[in-house]
Amino acid sequence: MNGLIVFYTNCLLPKPLLRKTLESAAVAASGSGFSLVVSSHLPVSRNYVRCSMDEFDGLVNENPESSLAAFMDSFDVSVDLPENAVNFVTGLLNYSPETILTQITHAIKMSHVDSDKPVVLWEHDVMYPDGYIGKVCAPIVEGCDYSLYYDHVFADCDGFYKPSMHFWHLSRYAARISSLYGHFYAKIGLGSTGILEPVPAEFANGDERPGDIVHNYGVVHGAPVLDIKHGANASGQILVDGRSVYNAVWGDFSRIGCLLADPEYDKFLKSRPDIGYGLFTCKSSDDW
Repeated sequence: MNGLIVFYTNCLLPKPLLRKTLESAAVAASGSGFSLVVSSHLPVSRNYVRCSMDEFDGLVNENPESSLAAFMDSFDVSVDLPENAVNFVTGLLNYSPETILTQITHAIKMSHVDSDKPVVLWEHDVMYPDGYIGKVCAPIVEGCDYSLYYDHVFADCDGFYKPSMHFWHLSRYAARISSLYGHFYAKIGLGSTGILEPVPAEFANGDERPGDIVHNYGVVHGAPVLDIKHGANASGQILVDGRSVYNAVWGDFSRIGCLLADPEYDKFLKSRPDIGYGLFTCKSSDDW
C-alpha cells in the first residue's frame, strides 16, 4: 500500500512538540511507503519550497501583531525529512478555517500522488499510535471514500484526560485523495467552513448543510490517538474535572509534558489569552 500523508501547521505551538510530531510523520511515511507533504507557514525542514502568494490569495497575514511577530522571529525548527517528502512554505497566513482547508488542498494538489490512493491527515499537535497508517487506511483500501479513527485521548499541561463527550477532528481522518480534495475544494468555493470535518451520516445532528455529510465511510477502532492542547488549538480548551499522569498507551505524562516547554511560546500565549476559542465545560470519563 502507498499513499500520501499531509502534515499541516501554522507553526503556532511549542517548538519541541512540533519537532516531535513532524519527526513522527517522517517515520510513518518511511515505514509505510507513503509520500509526505508538509505545509507550513514558516520553514520546518532544511530543504523547502516557497509557495507563490497567489496560491493563498486573501489569506496572507500581512501585518501580524507584535507578539505574534516576535514569536515567529524566534521560530527555529529544522527536521530532516525523508527523500520522498517536501516542505511547502506558505508564509504567514490568517488563523482561520479557510487557511486550514486551503493548506490541505494545496498540499494534495502539489503531491502528484494518484488520486485513487489514500491520504492521511497528520496534525502538528497530535501523536499517533504504532500501526496507525495501516489501520486508518484499511477502509479506503476496501472501497470507502472516507475513514474515521474513533479512539482518542487528550492531554494538556496538567496531564491526560478523556471527556465524556465524543469529538470528530480532522486529525483522525483518512480518505481517498479525490474524495477529500473534492469535498474541501467545494467547501472553500462555497465559503462553507463552519464544519471542517466530513460529517458521517450516522452522526449528523441537523446542523450540517447537505454538502457537509458523507455516506461512504468506515469507522476504525484501535489504540487512542493523543490530541495535545497547548493553548492555541483551533478546537479551544476543554475544561474537565480530572487528569491522569499515566496512560496505558502513552505512558508517563512526563514524556508528553516536556514537549510543551517553550518560553517564547508561553510569552506569546500570555499576550493573547483569547487565542484559544470554543470554550466549554464537560465531565471527564472514568471509562478510559
